[in-house]
Amino acid sequence: RGLVPPLEFVPFAEKTRLIKPLTRWVLSCALRQSVAWNRGGHAIPVSVNISMRDLVDPEFPQMIATLLHATHASPSLLVLEVTESLIMTEPERVINTLSELSQLGVRLAVDDFGTGYSSLAYLHRLPVQEIKIDKSFVAAMTGEGSRAKIVRASVELGHNLGLESVAEGVEDARTWDLLDSLGCDLAQGYFISRPVLAEQVLPWLARWNQSPGGSAEPDTTQAA
Repeated sequence: RGLVPPLEFVPFAEKTRLIKPLTRWVLSCALRQSVAWNRGGHAIPVSVNISMRDLVDPEFPQMIATLLHATHASPSLLVLEVTESLIMTEPERVINTLSELSQLGVRLAVDDFGTGYSSLAYLHRLPVQEIKIDKSFVAAMTGEGSRAKIVRASVELGHNLGLESVAEGVEDARTWDLLDSLGCDLAQGYFISRPVLAEQVLPWLARWNQSPGGSAEPDTTQAA
């Protein structure tokens, strides 16, 4: 049937207890690639989404520590992303796990921020460094004033808590410019690049750095 998207195979992996070896494999690949880039003089972070089963696994922090040691990867270049809705499922348990992970030196991010109805009290307690503003708000912010206000409030909230704000789903220059005016720290989306293979990242990065002002849309004809 061809490629199967994560939204389909990840829930299946969780139900069949395959999520743990799958997570280990993904993390191992990501960390080895990070090491390869870093040795070439490019400190490029890699991000990995974490499931609820990972978060409630008492052995998960030790697995991360073991993989970091085995690959000689820099903990600061690994970003573990947890959705806001997962955090609110078992907030106290998740906070404990995230605290253990934070002690390893890895970066932590709240994914799909704005969709999970998280309590500000819990957000203040989370040992995270980033909030990733959900693409449903970002993609519509140039056409709906209310969405732009939500994005602005999210950026300001993140900054007030000492967190970096990351906008998901940036698909055009107008959205890019508006986010820049709001002081958003980072962005991801098709305007910047479609997904590419690991070996295509450095050539893409060179083109991006050579673009006028570093903000022109890069050539993505080689995107996978």
